[in-house]
Amino acid sequence: MTPIPRPRSSLFLRSHPTSPQRTSTPQPNSSKHKPVEDAPPLPPLPSILPLAPNRSLPPFPPPKADACGHYVRHSSRLTLLLSGQREGACMPAYSNGETIEGVLAIARPSGVLALDVKVEGMIHIQELAGTGASTVKTIDAKIYSWDASCHGSFPPRASFRYTLPATYRHLSSGKEYPLPPTYAEELHGIPGFIVKISYAVVVNLTLLREASTLWRGLSNVKVPFRYSPRTRPLIPGPFPSISEKTIDRPRTLFVYQMRSSRNDAPVIKVHLYLPSSPVCCYQEPIPFHVTVFADQLILDRFAEYRPMPSSFLPLSSSTLNLSYEAVQNQLSSRKAAHKCPLRLKVQRLTLVDAQSAGFSFASFYPRGRHEAVRSLAKRDEAVPDRSYMYSAQSIGHGVVHSASRGTNSVVWSGAIIIPPTGPGFCGGFEASGVQVADSIVLSLDPPPAYRSQYASLEEGIPIRLTSDTAKSQAGIPVSSL
Repeated sequence: MTPIPRPRSSLFLRSHPTSPQRTSTPQPNSSKHKPVEDAPPLPPLPSILPLAPNRSLPPFPPPKADACGHYVRHSSRLTLLLSGQREGACMPAYSNGETIEGVLAIARPSGVLALDVKVEGMIHIQELAGTGASTVKTIDAKIYSWDASCHGSFPPRASFRYTLPATYRHLSSGKEYPLPPTYAEELHGIPGFIVKISYAVVVNLTLLREASTLWRGLSNVKVPFRYSPRTRPLIPGPFPSISEKTIDRPRTLFVYQMRSSRNDAPVIKVHLYLPSSPVCCYQEPIPFHVTVFADQLILDRFAEYRPMPSSFLPLSSSTLNLSYEAVQNQLSSRKAAHKCPLRLKVQRLTLVDAQSAGFSFASFYPRGRHEAVRSLAKRDEAVPDRSYMYSAQSIGHGVVHSASRGTNSVVWSGAIIIPPTGPGFCGGFEASGVQVADSIVLSLDPPPAYRSQYASLEEGIPIRLTSDTAKSQAGIPVSSL
């Protein structure tokens, strides 16, 4: 497994010293849910980072208490100030439902004929090595207007405010979408594409350059800002192991099979259990348990892999001196006698509708890749007659913490970690002509002695990544898939 650790600050919530009942051990199956196999008890996941015994957990993510500063942009003619921002931020940032509040000041108001302030948002899709392009406006709102012919001279300063909408309507199709986050992605090659979703506050000035003429000049100041909607799981986990979604419980168990090329060879059954459900916060590790059911000879081969014992990190009296580099070095030093046959990763797919974007190059939608890819096209079967282009990238990897052997199974337990990214990282979304979806990709190789009989298993489970945990008071609730 590829070791990708997380920094100390983003992993506190995986340890709950005051709530010992919250573990990754599956709960007993109720009368409504029949157990799938007689699997051995799943060991609880170890703490990723130690916490002091009486240490209370801070609210996560931290409140925007430090967002009481201002973002200031100067030009030769005016000064634009946006309030409610963190001091020193390189770009203003807003979330769903927040209000843009600003103040305008013009150093030399003489000669200013008109002034407009707009909030603009757009989705731009550009074809590489081609002429296809598509631009869709998500926001086009004039929030302040002043004209010298109606209002006389410009005041010393003017204020404006605008609350960001929750949705936008695509004019061509009439369909309404949630307002997408700031996003950028590229697929290099031929065919290829560039997707960019951007937002900005734009100030347009109409100036009278010379008093002796009626010629007017235009000047504008554009301030891009980052929009990142906040989401959270609707129901807090962990959840029991069930293979079908119910009204109050999400699906957490996914069952697969490795079939042999020989008719007389037994089937290898693989169960993936996600205690936190497929809807989870990307700031926390995603726990998993993978159980393999097979005959004794095959299980003996699988059981040869044993992860390094003890904890994920050495116990320390203080967690304040742990750094991302220290975690990475600790993981890099972990060696095993046998290569782990199990691999889990979080894969992000960006899908572009090439026809709606007017692309001249179009590759057909890949039906046979992963179930997660199929989920991108609204989960309907009338997809092959539409053309798509997509890019895939891995954004997180799994780490096996423990392994246990039962009478008829082998269980690997661990967590998938999404490493820290830059500000503005978001979960999946759908907008005009573009879709972004995440999935957990499970890969399992048969033992070396059985590779001539069994093919490697590779399956995808669609997931939804949220910005906040279920305990957060902020964010839009996201239901299970």
